[in-house]
Amino acid sequence: MLFNCYSKCIFSDDGSISFADVANIIIAFINLCLVVYIFSHQRKKEKNERIFQQQTKSKEFRHNWFKELIILPKIIELNSHFSKVEQIAEKLKQTGLTIAQRKKIDTELKAEFRRFSKEFVELLYAVNLTFADKIQKYSDDCLDSIQLQIHTPTKSLSVEKNFQSLLLENIRTYRNSIISNIYSFEDYV
Repeated sequence: MLFNCYSKCIFSDDGSISFADVANIIIAFINLCLVVYIFSHQRKKEKNERIFQQQTKSKEFRHNWFKELIILPKIIELNSHFSKVEQIAEKLKQTGLTIAQRKKIDTELKAEFRRFSKEFVELLYAVNLTFADKIQKYSDDCLDSIQLQIHTPTKSLSVEKNFQSLLLENIRTYRNSIISNIYSFEDYV
């Protein structure tokens, strides 16, 4: 019965289909396809936006966690480390240092850098290996640059200008690089 009613709506009395009816069916089908496409596309877009927002919130949470629990308590340690390094480096300003005195200064520096690595950098390894390796490399490079001046001085470090340019500027550059990387850590989280 339903089929008879449907067939009467589409087919005329003589059994032919009118062009207007066919056009209406095609338009209805295209509209249905368009509605399905728009609905599925909108759903997919909303899902992607939710995922992005969740990832952003998660990244912000990890970054804040890192800053609050690791960096803020240890930033004093970082500044203290570089202050100690500068104090030890001050000993290189003395004129006529013997090889034994230079070795003693070198030993003090190595001990300070080991302490820094143990108390600060090792904690970063728990957060992110790549990031900790980068901070450790800055620390190692800083020690290497000082050791170069201890064992093969190119200029007299007793001259304040030489001491500033060859040692203190390098130490401060490395410190600033470490601090800059710490505060831009979100790239690693």
